[in-house]
Amino acid sequence: MNYVVVDLEWNQAMSSKSSVFNKLPIKLRGEIIEIGAVKLTQDMQPAEEFTIDVKPVYFKRMHYKVKKLTGIDKERLSRSDMFPTVFERFREWCGEDPVFVTWGYDDQGIMEQNIIIHDLDWDWIADWINLQLIYNIQTGGDKNQKSLATAMEHFAIEQTRMAHDALGDAYNTALVCSKLDFAEGLEQYD
Repeated sequence: MNYVVVDLEWNQAMSSKSSVFNKLPIKLRGEIIEIGAVKLTQDMQPAEEFTIDVKPVYFKRMHYKVKKLTGIDKERLSRSDMFPTVFERFREWCGEDPVFVTWGYDDQGIMEQNIIIHDLDWDWIADWINLQLIYNIQTGGDKNQKSLATAMEHFAIEQTRMAHDALGDAYNTALVCSKLDFAEGLEQYD
């Protein structure tokens, strides 16, 4: 298995009534603008890193909340490639048989929607693990969603990377993963 911790940042429409939705075959919740990923070693330690910006096609105007949260602006993204090109680079970097590890379910849904909207192959991107569930089980927590910051605090992991940055969040998720019994978590995972 090739475990890859992935985090996405995405832009959204300025309004749920935006005219862009009339042009789309599906209700796109968010258009990916940044992919960050960290491969895990066999002992579940962070290793090789990947980060790339994505030029938006559908939600070109940056939503003010997304811009404020991520610091990503239109000018930065204008120098990027569009999703199909970026997605192929990401696929090459991931290697054979990746299993994606995320903090929560949102990234998987957004990735799937972006693959569909661009009519790309997604057979290789089928396996996803929500690390948040393993964290909840192993820390005696309830089933309520916990923030990545809460998990980092629980394990006394110092915040050395920027939050709401795809690579920073992927790296921090990888650090949380390294503190859990991942093998046991996979056995309990359903």
